[in-house]
Amino acid sequence: MTGVLQNFTRPLLGSGVGFAIGTFVGDEDEDTLPISFMLAGAGLGAAQRAIQKNPYITEAMKESGTAYLKNAQMITLHNFLKTSTAGGLTTRNIAHGGENETLARMLFHVQDGKQTNIIGAEQASDAMAGYFYRRVGEVVSNSSLHEQRAAFRIVRELDTEENVIKQFN
Repeated sequence: MTGVLQNFTRPLLGSGVGFAIGTFVGDEDEDTLPISFMLAGAGLGAAQRAIQKNPYITEAMKESGTAYLKNAQMITLHNFLKTSTAGGLTTRNIAHGGENETLARMLFHVQDGKQTNIIGAEQASDAMAGYFYRRVGEVVSNSSLHEQRAAFRIVRELDTEENVIKQFN
């Protein structure tokens, strides 16, 4: 009975802690996160217990294995907290790193100075919209109020072009 309790306690404790963390950090409607954390905690607890009770592993190897598991736990927690606490889409993708970071830095302007002379998609879209609206302003400034009203009705599809021409001529 003692062996069963010793082999069962650490995975149970790991799954309990994992479930609690998954419950508190997850969204209200997300059911899989607490279960994922629970399974990860149980797996890490079982692995740590298996390392401790293995008679073929020396004490130095056990300490090394335990240190490796603790290091892996800290890295996983660090990465999870880094991505979970990121403010928006851009910072979340940068926190994930790799291809996600590259794509985020190409699409959005990020003011951290790591990449320079890149105009992001959002910034390019704003620049083109500004150019378009300046050009529209130049065209509209040379037209009469009568022509502007006719153009508004056509652009907003409030009437057909033929009816607008008949109405405003």
